[in-house]
Amino acid sequence: MPIEAGRERAAMSTMPNLPRTRQRIHAGYDGIDRAKAQENLTRAFLTFTQAAGSLERSYTQLQAEVTRLHGELQKTNSELEHSLEENARMRAYLARVLESLPCGVLVVSADGKAQVVNPEARRLLEVPSDWPSATSDELPLFLKKLIAEAPANSFYSEQEWATVGSAGNRYIGILRANVSEISECPGDSIWIVRDITEQKRVASEREVTRKSHALAEIATVLAHEIRNPLGSMELFTGLLADATAHLPETRQWVTHLQAGLRALSATSNNIANVNTPGYSRQRPNIDETPPVQLGGLTFGTGVKLQSVSSLRDAILDLRVNQETQQQGQLESFISSGQQIQALFNETSGTGLQAPLTAFFSSLSQLAANPSDLNSRQAVITAGQNLASAFNQTSANLTTLQRNVDLSVKQSVSQINTLTSQIAAVNVQVSAATSGGQNPGPFIDQRQQLINQLSSLVDVSEIDAGNGSLTLTTSNGAPLVVAGQSFQLTTQPDATTGLQHVFSQGADITAKITAGQLAGQLQIRDQEITSAKTSLDTLAAGIANSFNAQHQAGFDLNGAAGGNFFVPPPAGAVGAASSLAVAITDPTKIAASADGAAGDNANANALLALQNQPIAGGQTPLNFYSGVVFRIGNDVSAAQTNQQAGSLVLQQIQDLQGGVSGVDINEEASNLIRFQNAYQASAQVASIINSLLQTTINIVGP
Repeated sequence: MPIEAGRERAAMSTMPNLPRTRQRIHAGYDGIDRAKAQENLTRAFLTFTQAAGSLERSYTQLQAEVTRLHGELQKTNSELEHSLEENARMRAYLARVLESLPCGVLVVSADGKAQVVNPEARRLLEVPSDWPSATSDELPLFLKKLIAEAPANSFYSEQEWATVGSAGNRYIGILRANVSEISECPGDSIWIVRDITEQKRVASEREVTRKSHALAEIATVLAHEIRNPLGSMELFTGLLADATAHLPETRQWVTHLQAGLRALSATSNNIANVNTPGYSRQRPNIDETPPVQLGGLTFGTGVKLQSVSSLRDAILDLRVNQETQQQGQLESFISSGQQIQALFNETSGTGLQAPLTAFFSSLSQLAANPSDLNSRQAVITAGQNLASAFNQTSANLTTLQRNVDLSVKQSVSQINTLTSQIAAVNVQVSAATSGGQNPGPFIDQRQQLINQLSSLVDVSEIDAGNGSLTLTTSNGAPLVVAGQSFQLTTQPDATTGLQHVFSQGADITAKITAGQLAGQLQIRDQEITSAKTSLDTLAAGIANSFNAQHQAGFDLNGAAGGNFFVPPPAGAVGAASSLAVAITDPTKIAASADGAAGDNANANALLALQNQPIAGGQTPLNFYSGVVFRIGNDVSAAQTNQQAGSLVLQQIQDLQGGVSGVDINEEASNLIRFQNAYQASAQVASIINSLLQTTINIVGP
């Protein structure tokens, strides 16, 4: 027996308490090849090691994937936060847009409930400022009436609704858009409403004018038909003159007939144009023909029509154009100036006085109870309202400035159209003058065009001879030379984006002194710019002074005060449009001067700013009052000048009418006079013809 086997058996004999199973397993080792067992054990260990390595690699890959997913999740969260911020910004922007819209916006649900979206809708529909109330959502009477009476099936086309409001008869334009396709608001509709009362009035006046023009056209046609027989008779006398050219005695009486007939034609033309704007009455110029001498006697040979001239006074025409230029400038200035006034109309609820007063009133309440959180929140709210008022007023001024800038471009386009027409008529005047014809009708047409041009821009006239005119602006920029017109152009300024006016490449914006274009430039570049600068000065003065005093105090927690308003830009440019409250936590208001919670010394110091020269060397309210006064004074002065200029213009036009106007009584008298002259000439010709026939019969065979 081998020694090892004996040892194993001895060992087993020494372990009588081992379980039988382990004894069997141990006993089975005797028949196993140890080398093979070791090989199997090694292979199993290698397999385990490989599995562990594979598991480690899988774990590493899983960890990398988790890291990648975590990065993507962070990126997605960042994008989502950016989207939410952008959505909030766009919602705020859209809210601002809705507030500045010149029309009202309503949202009406399928069951007739209404939501007033913007202030213009509240104003147009006379919705009380306290609606909707906390106790009832009952619609205001005017709004309820609108929803009940609004024209049906008016989607996507504006309908008219007539009613009687507090200001009398009113017409409201309604444009509805159905949003039923949106699942969140089935049956809802958006209503765009605007006051079209003035538009209706203007349309009515235009209709009356159109009918008047139609009647004038009918009268002109009838007058033309009346003149047709004169045209036929003119043709007949012309043929008769040609036929009797070799008979001097007979020819002179035909000339008499032609003179009377052409004088009748000029008179009838005056009667036909009695109501034609700009028409200058025509006067037939009849001269005696050279006499003849027979024997020792001299006999007259009658008359002939030398010319037909239009009666006008060049000096009065020039004065009318000059006054028209001033009226055009003043009317344009007043129209836009009144829109600026509307932005500062404190009686109608617009302007800055109310929010400015409310802001300092909230500081007074804070000083009375500096620890009260409600009083502190009221100061923040009042500050936000004040900032919003500054922002809105500045935005409205910018919008008005852009609208006036668009009008500048339109005025330049109208000027170019008129100068092209004047150049064409200039050629016709020169041609008629050179041909010895009456240029009066063409001069009337040209004068009307020049008058229209004068209402747009300052015009200087230079007589170029042969009936032609050269037109320039007052600073010498050419507009019309003979038959050529010189176009004005506009280009936006690189800094402000506002349109500048150019002539032949030269900027003449600052040199335009009269006409509608000058009034628009004055409003755009001076009045509105001055108002915006004043608002910026006031906003910057309030913000800087208030921040400085606020930083000198301590908040409710005893910490030093910070900025109450967001610091305005350097130089105060854009301060009104960017004014905003920097804090939202009412405990951050520095009402205390020593850090004690109940101290109100710094609140009193902040309140005292309303009586200190913090804006342009004046108190805030005094400075603002000066701005409002200056705007009102400028518009009032323009209105006074307009009224005075209108009286002067009317007097000059009356004088002009006395020279060029048609007096229907005078023309009726002339009509009878020339008719009698024609009939007398015809009678003389008939008698001479009878005498000649008698003489022929006497001397005949």
